[in-house]
Amino acid sequence: MPIRPVRRHLLLAMAALLSATISCACSVDHSSTEAGKCPGVAPGVTADEVKVGLIVPNTGPIAPAFTSARAAVQARISAANAAGGINGRRIVLTVQDDGSTAAGNLVAARDLIDHQDVFGLIEMTAVATGSAQFLDTADVPVTGVATEAEWARHRNMFSASYRYVDQPTTAFGQFAARSGGTRAMVIREGANQASTEGGDQLSASLASQNISVVSTIDHTTGFLSADQIAAIAKAARADVLASSGAADVLAAAVQAIRNNGGEVKSAFSLFGYDAGLLHDFGQSIAGVTIALGFNPTAQSAAQTAYRATMNSFAPEVNDPDGAIQREAYTEADMFLRGLAAAGPCPTRSSFVTGLRQVHDYDAGGLLADPIDLATNIGTISRCRYFLRVARSGQSFEVVPGGGGRDRLEWCDT
Repeated sequence: MPIRPVRRHLLLAMAALLSATISCACSVDHSSTEAGKCPGVAPGVTADEVKVGLIVPNTGPIAPAFTSARAAVQARISAANAAGGINGRRIVLTVQDDGSTAAGNLVAARDLIDHQDVFGLIEMTAVATGSAQFLDTADVPVTGVATEAEWARHRNMFSASYRYVDQPTTAFGQFAARSGGTRAMVIREGANQASTEGGDQLSASLASQNISVVSTIDHTTGFLSADQIAAIAKAARADVLASSGAADVLAAAVQAIRNNGGEVKSAFSLFGYDAGLLHDFGQSIAGVTIALGFNPTAQSAAQTAYRATMNSFAPEVNDPDGAIQREAYTEADMFLRGLAAAGPCPTRSSFVTGLRQVHDYDAGGLLADPIDLATNIGTISRCRYFLRVARSGQSFEVVPGGGGRDRLEWCDT
C-alpha cells in the first residue's frame, strides 16, 4: 500500500533525531576538539567532508536483486547530511559497480581506496569475498550485507545480519516440516558463491528435520527455464522447493508447476522480499514464502521515521519495506554510527575500534533486538520471520511461528 509523503519539516526533525542519536552514542568526550583541527588527516577526510565508497552490482546476474540498494544507502546519508552530518562533516558517496563477480569486486574496491581516496566502504553485494582480504590488510572499515561466510573472518567488516556461516539453523527445516513436506529440491544460483553457501545452509536445516534433499539445481538465468525446473521437481517427486537465490526464480517455478496441474507443500526463499513479486505473479504464487530477519508488518516510531526518510530522499523506491532496501539503509546507518564512534578526528583504526565497542546497535530502533558488535561477528540470527503471499496474491502475511500463534518468529531449536 503506498505511503503518504510526510511534510519535509517533519522529516528533517526525525532525521535530526536520528543523527543526534548516532552522534551521542559514542562514549568518548570530543567536546574540546573542533572538526578540521586534527593532527593528521585520514584518507577521504577533510575539514567538512568524509568520502565513503559504495560497491553494488549494477550489472551482471545478481544486479536485479540489489536494484534499490543504492537509493536506500543514499537516502540514509542524505538524511544525516540534512541534519548536519556526522561531527560537522557532510558525507559524500562514491559508487562503483563490481559486475556481480569477485574479481570485479576487488577491482572496484582497489579503485575506491587507491584512486578515489575514500575513507571506508559500504558493500551491498553478494561477491564481497573478492576484496575482503585486501580491505582487511589496509584496515579499511566496511559495513554491508553479509551474504558470504567471508564476512565472519575479518574484524574490519561489520554487518547487522550474518546469513551464511558454519552454524546452520533448524528454522528453515521446521518451516518446511510444518507443511508435511518430506522431499526437497534446493534451487541455487550457480555462479553466486553466496547462493551456494546459502543452499548448503538450507540442505543442513532441512536434513535436521528429516527432510531429504532429493535434488539440487544450480540455476543461471537464461540457461534453465521455469518449465525445466518444474519438470526436474516432478521427476524427483519433490514436495518442498527451497531457494537460496532470487525469489522470482522460485515464483516462476511454482507457477509452472501449477500450470501443469502439480503442487508443492512448501515453497520458500531466503531472498527477494519485495512488493514487485506480487505485481509480477499475483495469485498464481499464493503460498510462496520469503524468510526474513525482520518483520516488515510491525508498526513503530522507528518504522515510521524510516519510511518517511525513504519517501522523501528515495521517492523512486516503490516499496520501502523490501528486504534489500531495509538492509541497505541499516548498513548505511551502521557506517554512520561508526563515524560517530571514531570521533571528530576519525581514522580507519578508530572507526573499527569504536564500532566494535558498540554493544547495543539497533539502527535507530529498526532492529527488534539490539546487536553487540563486539561479539556478533559471524553470529547467524537464530530466528526468522516467514512472509507468505496471501491467497488473494495482493499482499504478504506473516506465518505464525513454531511456538504458537502468539509468537511470529521461527527460531532455532
